[in-house]
Amino acid sequence: GAVFFPYPDTLNGKFYYIPGKEELSVQPIGFAMLPAKGIGRVKQGMTVKVMLENYPEEEFGYLTGEVLGVSDIHDKAGFYKVSIDFNNGMKTSNGFAVPSDVQMVGNAKIVIAEKRLIEKLGIFGKYH
Repeated sequence: GAVFFPYPDTLNGKFYYIPGKEELSVQPIGFAMLPAKGIGRVKQGMTVKVMLENYPEEEFGYLTGEVLGVSDIHDKAGFYKVSIDFNNGMKTSNGFAVPSDVQMVGNAKIVIAEKRLIEKLGIFGKYH
């Protein structure tokens, strides 16, 4: 039989975390800036994978959070602010506890849909 590997369909943006932005939550909150293309697909509760520049993914792993919300208007450069809640704290996929009192930047990938790799590559086109 054939084996199908799930391959996430993602939207990517620049991630920012500034300490002390947890006014409404006990969990740390960061945000990503995403371009307009595809922003309407982003919904509250979607999974976000964050790779931090401060802590390289190869060594420390990545953070997993979820979308809290998306701004209604874009900034002057045309980017929308997506708030991200780290409901499991700031622990990476490799088990490293990232300090929540340090400003950080990185890249955020919002998982829009899980597709089979074969669908992503378009091997069978519309005829499968």
